[in-house]
Amino acid sequence: MRRSRHGMGYLGEVIPILLGLTTLDLPVFRTNTHNFADLQVSEFARYESEGTMIYTADVRAARPFRDAVPSWIARTPGGSKFEVLLSPLPAADRAYSLGVWSQDGSRTSINEQVGTSAEVLTDILRTKEPATGLRVTILATPGTSGMLPEIDRVRLSLTDVPAVPQEPAPSLATSLPALSVPMRAQATYPGGNVLCSPTSVSMILAYWAQQTQTPSIDADVPEVQKGVHDPAWGGTGNWAFNTAYAATRPGMTGFVTRLRDMSDLELWVSHGIPVATSVSYALLKGKPKQESNDGHLVVVVGFEPDGTPIFNDPGRNIVRLTYEREDLKRAWGSSGNTVYIIHPVGHRTPKEVGPWPAPSEM
Repeated sequence: MRRSRHGMGYLGEVIPILLGLTTLDLPVFRTNTHNFADLQVSEFARYESEGTMIYTADVRAARPFRDAVPSWIARTPGGSKFEVLLSPLPAADRAYSLGVWSQDGSRTSINEQVGTSAEVLTDILRTKEPATGLRVTILATPGTSGMLPEIDRVRLSLTDVPAVPQEPAPSLATSLPALSVPMRAQATYPGGNVLCSPTSVSMILAYWAQQTQTPSIDADVPEVQKGVHDPAWGGTGNWAFNTAYAATRPGMTGFVTRLRDMSDLELWVSHGIPVATSVSYALLKGKPKQESNDGHLVVVVGFEPDGTPIFNDPGRNIVRLTYEREDLKRAWGSSGNTVYIIHPVGHRTPKEVGPWPAPSEM
């Protein structure tokens, strides 16, 4: 379950000033036609306040949305950290924190954020009324060494609630043999009953370590667990934290998005990229309805000739298996078709325009 959070996060007192800025003061970015934005932070407006660097910009959406799911590519040397804040436009009442991030463990979501325009569900900003844009603000704080975070990109997947149907990608209508993703079961690790997300990320990193012959990409489950743990949420399933961690491995990048349909999954797998999907475990197993706290992550690694998806399921002792295509569709729909896309920088990605970065931005 996604849980609501409240609070301004550190240095929240600077935000009223930023909310008062007009678009004439800020760069304005636009999403692509699928309401996905890939924002290069070096192009943001930049301000400094008592040693904190403040980056801010506005984003205009291709169509109205209710959910904003962020992710980012960054490194935080010397104990530095940063906070990502989103303000829905045009009726921004305040800035909402989508988390404080640092590689050294100083990371957290912020509890119980409920305002007049939106609320935060751990890693989702959900607006009360359809929004047409966002103000993105990053508060970057140096560590003990005086070094600031190195923030490359912020990425935003904007969808309605429920997601507005988009023009589907054409189905490949062909077999996609299972990718050779190493199999790891979460139950073999201490506290493994809640480690589906770091176990999925660990399997994907192990795959890329093998594919690129770069052993340093690999990270076993306890290492990923340590690198993504969200103390305010009390677990390891924060979407943005998982892809941000993966992108700190040598030569890797990653992001969170909400795909259109199953054919998008086929498209990414056809490019040799395994996809971690956020699902209802009960629905995935064919049960008639969701159960309490049944959120789960599984890795789609291929498709059988009849379209049946092939998985690495970290929740099973026999990790490689299949589930029914319609059950995946229902189970995955419970998260709005949320996925982690993780791959090496420069790896071939779909040339088609979709809810993801353009190939040149990968």
